[in-house]
Amino acid sequence: MITQEDLAGARVLRLQAGMIPIRHLSLALLTGALLTLSFPGWEISILAWVALAPLILAAARERTGPRAFGLGVVAGLLFFYASCWWLTYSPINYGDLPAPLAYLLLLLPTTICSLFVGLFATIVNVSVRRSGAWAVLVSPLVWIGLEWLRLRTLGIGWNFLGYSQSFQPALAQSASIGGVYAVSLLLALASAALAYSAVTTSRRKALRVLTLTMAVFVVNLTLGLVVTLREPAESSGGIPVVALQPNIPPSIISGTREQVFVGSYIHLARMGRAEFDQLNAPEIPVPALIVWPEMPANFAYDEDPEARKVLSVVARQRGDYVLANALGVIGQGHSNSAVLIGPDGALAGQYDKVRLLPFGEYVPMRGVLPLVDRIPSLMYDFTPGTRVKLVEVEGVRIGASICFESSFPELAREARRSGATAFVNLTNDAWFGPTPMPRQHLAHSVMRSIENGVDQIRVTNAGYSARISPTGQMLDVTDLFVETSRRWELPRQAPPATLYTRFGDWLPLLGVAATIALLAAPLFRSRRPDTDMQ
Repeated sequence: MITQEDLAGARVLRLQAGMIPIRHLSLALLTGALLTLSFPGWEISILAWVALAPLILAAARERTGPRAFGLGVVAGLLFFYASCWWLTYSPINYGDLPAPLAYLLLLLPTTICSLFVGLFATIVNVSVRRSGAWAVLVSPLVWIGLEWLRLRTLGIGWNFLGYSQSFQPALAQSASIGGVYAVSLLLALASAALAYSAVTTSRRKALRVLTLTMAVFVVNLTLGLVVTLREPAESSGGIPVVALQPNIPPSIISGTREQVFVGSYIHLARMGRAEFDQLNAPEIPVPALIVWPEMPANFAYDEDPEARKVLSVVARQRGDYVLANALGVIGQGHSNSAVLIGPDGALAGQYDKVRLLPFGEYVPMRGVLPLVDRIPSLMYDFTPGTRVKLVEVEGVRIGASICFESSFPELAREARRSGATAFVNLTNDAWFGPTPMPRQHLAHSVMRSIENGVDQIRVTNAGYSARISPTGQMLDVTDLFVETSRRWELPRQAPPATLYTRFGDWLPLLGVAATIALLAAPLFRSRRPDTDMQ
């Protein structure tokens, strides 16, 4: 039963029309649900424009910071758990982990991520109680500052709010100015405006804020439509690309070495040959770039003569280039690498993956925490590369990335600033089965193209392989879990550098600065009663 004390203490929100009390916990759960529905799995992306409003409203009206923190953790935990449940797929299906234990262990990473949402709600609560309802309007800057801090501290940038708009390119062009954080900011601004209109006592102020927010939305959409509709058609004269999607099952790793080799390298070599031998198909100019995806099992290029021979033969058959996933050698360990084989069959370039997948390609804190030493990596214990490195094909300077690296904006930006004229992402999402993960992963690659204004080819083992334009429009995309190939083209030149490429993460840094200023503001002025809150 809800008491008068609950109402007076702002633990519930009472709708004035029907006098229906709504607990703050319900609002937090609503935010978690709306965020989940905004992302692939449901992909009702329009909901992201209002998803944070319930939580901001609850946090602004809550009596104490700790209670607001709890509301944020609840909202964040529901969102991360419900949108990233696919993390259990590989341990259950390929690691023989009992399903109940896998879903229980999922609470650890999702709870850690939810702490940042809890911190957001706490900052909103404290700043509103100290400074008044106007502090709600600063909360979008707080949100993007915390997104940036999550990536910097945890190395996890998955499902930032802005990624919900990756497949709505007309609404996501602000990423070319401030990265994915700019898109997150606009989404959070819409929610903050709604929350402000609910907590302020001034209807005039509420109307002004809502009107201004709507104007920002219209301007963003208009400019986005202009940019996407005016994007020039793909011009000829670039390097032709043959992308191969072999759909190799992860279970292949349980076979013998010969079975693995035939099912991966030999299979891909035959797929490429079949693509060139198609009857009644246009002839593919020489040299072309043949791209193989990241694969479930791989071989060390420097240590395996059979693997080198196959790649050399594929390249020398017509005088093409081959970009393939292989193991590199770094010190006493191996890297997850992309090797470029030239038309003469020799190694022409190599990129070693810089950002490894936690628990998939390395185990965090190994050698520091005793029990962690007993946890094996799902795929392999890799050694990370040291820097972003381009590979060049007939004047096309390629910024290569491997799988999980597409979720790191700074890696793509560094490649672009180093002179990359195109991006190529090699990915294997087959480990996660028919879940929302492949679509969520694709959203990150799309945003990297928008941020840097660069063409991209994404070649995957089991889908979604895609040809992405500089404005994030998918010119072609494959289906999941089919064996297929595509003929695409990469331009030899890239458009001028975007503002994001030039200035990087200026926007989330502004968000961090605004958060500090918001929390410090009461220290520099005398406190006065708040007259702008219901």
